[in-house]
Amino acid sequence: YDLDDVDMEMAKKFREAVTDEEVANSVREFKTTYGIDLSGNLFNRQISPLRNIELASKGSTDVGDTSYCTPTVQFHVATQIIGTPGHSWKITGQGTTSYAHKGMLTAGKAMALAGIYALEDPELCKKAREELDSKTNGGYKCPMPADLKPTI
Repeated sequence: YDLDDVDMEMAKKFREAVTDEEVANSVREFKTTYGIDLSGNLFNRQISPLRNIELASKGSTDVGDTSYCTPTVQFHVATQIIGTPGHSWKITGQGTTSYAHKGMLTAGKAMALAGIYALEDPELCKKAREELDSKTNGGYKCPMPADLKPTI
């Protein structure tokens, strides 16, 4: 997606709030993981190589148990500048920017296209199911006790 002058000016303002150490940590982690140097960039605008699930990124998602029950995929689209710490006002604030919205729309399009490809290729879906079943020994048992109920 295209970033215009308004996007870049806003990104530069957020960069002032991100420490050099935060940026260096992000650049180092990305280089270690993908072999790509993002030094001097505000955004990661590159398509990274596919990565094996055993090397999944740090952090958490809300996909939870679902990924043990059905094949899933995870990808990242730039919606904040390099070095933005998670769970911070800096990431929350950037979520309202036009560049974050452009990134989210790009992610939505990619997700829709992946769904179309899956629907059009039953063999791909079969292979994904077989791979998941082999990694989970054919099933998943939720670690939560069956009689556990929410307090609300």
